[in-house]
Amino acid sequence: MSDSADRRQLWQPPRCPEWVERINAEGDAMDIASVVPLDADSLIASAMRATALGEFGAPDWEEPFRVLTRALDEEAELSLLGRLMTRSDLLVFLQNRLRIEESYRLHPEIEDEQIHEPVFIVGLPRSGTSILFELLAHDAGFAIPETWMLLFSCPPPGVDAAGIDARVARAHHLVTQWNRVVPEYASMHEMGGRIPSECGMLMANSFISDHLAALHQTPSYDRYLAGCSWEPAYRYHRRMLKLLQWRSPRRRWLLKAPNHLGHLPLLLATYPDARIVHTHRDPLTCMASATNAASSPSRPERLGTRTSCCVSASTASRSIMGIDAAITTPPGPTATPRPACPCRASAAQATSSPFSARSISATVSSTPYSAMNPPKRGPSDAPRSTSYKALNQSRSGSNPCSLPTAKTIDCNASSSVAPSQTFRRPTRSSIAARSRSSGKRN
Repeated sequence: MSDSADRRQLWQPPRCPEWVERINAEGDAMDIASVVPLDADSLIASAMRATALGEFGAPDWEEPFRVLTRALDEEAELSLLGRLMTRSDLLVFLQNRLRIEESYRLHPEIEDEQIHEPVFIVGLPRSGTSILFELLAHDAGFAIPETWMLLFSCPPPGVDAAGIDARVARAHHLVTQWNRVVPEYASMHEMGGRIPSECGMLMANSFISDHLAALHQTPSYDRYLAGCSWEPAYRYHRRMLKLLQWRSPRRRWLLKAPNHLGHLPLLLATYPDARIVHTHRDPLTCMASATNAASSPSRPERLGTRTSCCVSASTASRSIMGIDAAITTPPGPTATPRPACPCRASAAQATSSPFSARSISATVSSTPYSAMNPPKRGPSDAPRSTSYKALNQSRSGSNPCSLPTAKTIDCNASSSVAPSQTFRRPTRSSIAARSRSSGKRN
């Protein structure tokens, strides 16, 4: 028996909270597929009934939605809690889309909104895109897509400022549910209703989204995303931004998703005056970090419905939300390898493209990461420490951050640079101190 087979035999999923185990145990005696249906028609009917609306807009959302729901039913092997959470997520996006289209029907002038020079942060996963997004989000000159806006977009912020708190509270309860289901996740990734969100969640409203793919073991949906056109996702991305900025002060959007790196021509066709901030880090280091994060036993995807890039059904084990499979290296005959992610293109190839003239290039060395976080998880997995609990208050005033069209921000550490000059991730206390010194609240 090979070493990888031995590891698969010995691996066991970590225990989940007792209340989760009890819920799933109750489902063992139920026909949970009938009790909590995930078929497309049932979900569509429920969303229409809940909103009393029936117009979903352009029909290009329906095919990916049906591919996704079929994969969830046939491949994800969700537990009772898994089906409940998944059905809730899908209904949120369906109902949000219905309300977005109703807003456009009532106010066709929204279509006339102009999006000027949005800033997109792109880069390989684990290359520093999130920390850069978190830092720039403190600049009050940027408009930021907060989590609640992407789940409950209507009415938009400029129309119903008084009603925002209730939607923020609901979004916060939903997205922090992972912390209750998988307590370890709270130490890895801060979630919240007012935290800036990636474009993957925004694109989930089109059902062409890596956000949806990352939550479940759905190989057929992964293959679909690898081969389909992402034009409908980017078109709806723009449609949602127009709605969210309607009747609001005009500010430049700050947006972020590593997945944009594989769709730069489409992104620039959708936003011709976009500004691109491309983070750089050794691709091998990025891959090691991403693999380590994906295989961490405390990740909710592993305790839920998602594991590593390669899974083997024969070695899968029942966990919180479904089947939690062990990692295979390489995938065996029963494994279904995940399609290669377009984000994993070489950073050098991206910067030599014709799009680099309008981009900012931020290079991040792995040396400062290891210097800052040597003890526990290795140099490639430094946890983020920026807090957003006071982000809404801190984003008042201006920041001297400028974004020229073609400039390179080189944060590489070298032997000729003193340690104090190298790039270091800011701590909450350092951000607060800088904010106080500039007269801002944090």
